[in-house]
Amino acid sequence: VYANNATFTFNGGTLSGNKARRYGGAININEGSTMILNGTCTISGNQAGHGGGISQEAGACNMELSSEGITIQNNTAIGCYEEKKEIQVIDGNNVVVYVESTKGYDYSEGNGGGLFIEKGTLTISGGKITGNKANGSGGGIALRSERLSGDITLNVSGNVEIANNIANNDRSDE
Repeated sequence: VYANNATFTFNGGTLSGNKARRYGGAININEGSTMILNGTCTISGNQAGHGGGISQEAGACNMELSSEGITIQNNTAIGCYEEKKEIQVIDGNNVVVYVESTKGYDYSEGNGGGLFIEKGTLTISGGKITGNKANGSGGGIALRSERLSGDITLNVSGNVEIANNIANNDRSDE
């Protein structure tokens, strides 16, 4: 599921076995979107570069997990190659030309096995985030604002279980 400037409400069901090369194996919300998970929802067995289960990729978004029946489990963030772009501006005789070219690739470790958040608010008031794996940081949840400037807020309350998630890079060398 991809949402851009949209509201996505999932009131029950299963999203499993999905793959994305870069962001959000099952769900990727973007640019001012809102995601609400209610009822009995399972997000499992998905894979992506970042946010194996769910990713909030760019722009301020709101994500709400509001039921004890929500399970985010056994998802994997495997990492991906990010394009390095170069933009040249050529201004001649009042004609402006923008030339964009790929200048190679950087490898980015997979962050957020269960959930990956770059900007916005994540509110968790119920559910389980278990058994997820990240080849980088945040086996269960990764909050990262390196690429985007802005605030990230994580609110956790109620009966929430975050357990048995694995991150292969503990960042102890940075």
